[in-house]
Amino acid sequence: MEAMLTLFVVSSKDGWAEIMRYGTDAAGVERQPQRNSNIMAVFYFVTFLLIVGYFVVSMFVGVVVENFQLSILSSKEGGVPNTDNDLDSLSRMKPRKSRGIFVLACYHIVTHRSFEVVLTSLIFVNIAIMASE
Repeated sequence: MEAMLTLFVVSSKDGWAEIMRYGTDAAGVERQPQRNSNIMAVFYFVTFLLIVGYFVVSMFVGVVVENFQLSILSSKEGGVPNTDNDLDSLSRMKPRKSRGIFVLACYHIVTHRSFEVVLTSLIFVNIAIMASE
């Protein structure tokens, strides 16, 4: 379980260099760590990061392409707007009253003109905080 948790931390690329350093210092079971005694661990960690990064990017691209293909298929059937005029009419649509008060409240929040500015500001604050660490 510890090994899986370690690989998860390495795959998040947060502190992986320190974990790799511990891995290269590992001399064996019930032996004291020795500096750079396991150089092959470097190749393991770098290979693991490359493979995991490739799969994450592949999954992301796969989801984007699949959703794009579904939207093209839906637009041919008339389900998804495919022109600017259709998008304008879609943006003016309101949810049905039967959806409930919560859905209407969420709709009014996300369609308010300051919502995008607030969301973008929060993203930039998050980036600044992560960069300062």
